[in-house]
Amino acid sequence: MEHIPHQDSLEELRLELNGSQVPGRADEAAISSALKRMQGGDDMLTLRRPPTDFIQATGSLRDGFALNVYEDANGANLYSTNAALPATMVAAIFARFLRGEGDWQRGVQWQSGAAQQGKLQRRRPGMAGLIALGLFGTAYLAAGVLIALGKLPGAKGSDYAIGWIAIVGLAVYIGWLDVFFSAVRPNLGTWLGKQLGLRVSESFNLLDAGTWTARGGSLARRLIVYVLDLSLLVAATILPLAIPALLAFLIFGG
Repeated sequence: MEHIPHQDSLEELRLELNGSQVPGRADEAAISSALKRMQGGDDMLTLRRPPTDFIQATGSLRDGFALNVYEDANGANLYSTNAALPATMVAAIFARFLRGEGDWQRGVQWQSGAAQQGKLQRRRPGMAGLIALGLFGTAYLAAGVLIALGKLPGAKGSDYAIGWIAIVGLAVYIGWLDVFFSAVRPNLGTWLGKQLGLRVSESFNLLDAGTWTARGGSLARRLIVYVLDLSLLVAATILPLAIPALLAFLIFGG
């Protein structure tokens, strides 16, 4: 990836540890010192270059570090794929990024944010809806043929039409959930993390699987992420069912 050198002075750079600015000048000594203070967990070191560029490290001195870099000039959102990076290498990469060197990323394997979120999805979001329509529609069509042949009890024509409407509605709902969880939600998480200076990703822990997890930054910023995530999940999963149900009640309830 070709890097476009920046002419920003070092004074414009901001070094943050867990969302709080590290006192003093953002330089190599401050970076090395901050890395030594990281204990893992939610600890995150961020070097910001106005207006939106940054490089972030998560991890600890004992277990190693992972990196995330965003550069707005070329739309790069990269994650390190190495198992764990030593503090000396992380400090060197931060220093090269600090100086605006064109080869700051050397020595580390990277993958894009899209690959990190979805492993470069090999299908279009929403395909689950088409698959559901095919499966349910085929089964329902087969049932209609059996009814026509007298193998199954008959049904009114209106009931059969309502059945098709229900199948299409279910397929659309499944397709929407596929689009939301595979495309809309990951992109929102990436955007929100960039705005708040957090590393937002989907949790795969047993107790909170599927929810967003936020690393780094202040507790208040992480709480914002959790509240927004819960609100989005409720809106995306419940409202598409509640609104048609309410309309059906208002139309057919009497």
